[in-house]
Amino acid sequence: MQDITFLGDAFALTQDAIHFVFINDLVNADKLPDATGGVAYLIGPSVMPHIADYSIKKQDASQLRMLSYNVRRDDFFDADKEDNYRRILQAIAPDIIGFQEIYNHSSGETATKVASYLGGMWYHGEVSSDVLVVSRYPVLHSTPIGGNGAFILDLGGTNNQLLLLVAHPPCCANNMGRQREIDEMMAFVRDAKAGNGFPALAPNTPIVIMGDMNLVGFNEQQETLITGNIMDEASYGPDFQPDWDGTALGDAKPPATQLPMSFTWYNDNSSFSPGRLDYIVYTESVLELQNSYVLFTHSLPQDSLLLHGLELEDVIEASDHLPVVADFEQISSTAIGQDHLPFPFDLEIAPNPASLSTTLTYSLSESTTISLRLIDSKGRVIKVLDQGKKGQGTYTLSLDVAHLVKGVYQCHLVVGDGVLVKKVVVR
Repeated sequence: MQDITFLGDAFALTQDAIHFVFINDLVNADKLPDATGGVAYLIGPSVMPHIADYSIKKQDASQLRMLSYNVRRDDFFDADKEDNYRRILQAIAPDIIGFQEIYNHSSGETATKVASYLGGMWYHGEVSSDVLVVSRYPVLHSTPIGGNGAFILDLGGTNNQLLLLVAHPPCCANNMGRQREIDEMMAFVRDAKAGNGFPALAPNTPIVIMGDMNLVGFNEQQETLITGNIMDEASYGPDFQPDWDGTALGDAKPPATQLPMSFTWYNDNSSFSPGRLDYIVYTESVLELQNSYVLFTHSLPQDSLLLHGLELEDVIEASDHLPVVADFEQISSTAIGQDHLPFPFDLEIAPNPASLSTTLTYSLSESTTISLRLIDSKGRVIKVLDQGKKGQGTYTLSLDVAHLVKGVYQCHLVVGDGVLVKKVVVR
């Protein structure tokens, strides 16, 4: 701090800047910044940092509100914390919740608890670890990815699904384990986009990854999560661009309410400083972030607490992780319906429902490459019905369904970056 002159027990500034260097008090510890000269803080009549705009309530009913919440070892079911969680969930009113650290209760029990606070119908899914999802939208399938989970949600309408990954990689000094799990998750996304294994994603399907990422170690872990730069390519395959438009994922970077900073973990009784451990990242090409925040009731003025039915200590008493919220709108480039297709094409299925066989008819207004696939309710490709280069015209084929398990299937007609999805019922 070369710009400070010490005067006894006090000091005076000889210039208009203070230079800081941060050094951990361990042997061979980290230093910030690595370069000499420190980080300069200018002293003067500057304006305080702008507090990011946010809205605790959802601004538009059509938006998709997502909540990531680590509830600290099943505290969501602690009777002494029920009022805290009730007020928190009623203030946020989420559509989809990705929970972490629910070890001793099922996703069904968790959905019942959520419904007792918010009312209405709640769907749910879980994997073998501590991550689960509770949603206003049906959960079509779930599968573990190591200690994390992937879920397919049906948002309604034609080809309107969401791939949601809820994550909780290992904590603290376990850099290798954390990197391994993030590599594995991103490899899963890469393969899902390519149509390999579960799930068979239609092009431009929205993808969201949320959870307590525990990113307290090497920055390569965040780099992998955002950019798809896989560190262990020998085990998990090549790097890739995780968004559909060939770019990195977006990071919601939600601000803490009423504060010019972002942190998602806070504990008054810990020697650790507040930090950003929880993330929501997403495909920016098909999801537009409208609003995001970290609910920190300690920073809210009394009138805001009263307006939203909250109390000062709510989030602190509920968990050491704070609720992380993001509101999204789907961008029209998501291939939903005829208006968003690269050019007009159609797919008809009759009879539907069918018990023995049905006829699929699709028409193309120009030459292109197509793929027509039959998908089951778990997102698996049952059969490739047709594919390859096709000219302008109408094509008809028969589908034998007598050997299929009764239920609802989907036919995906993929044409370039566009897709039509039609349901076929086997009875």
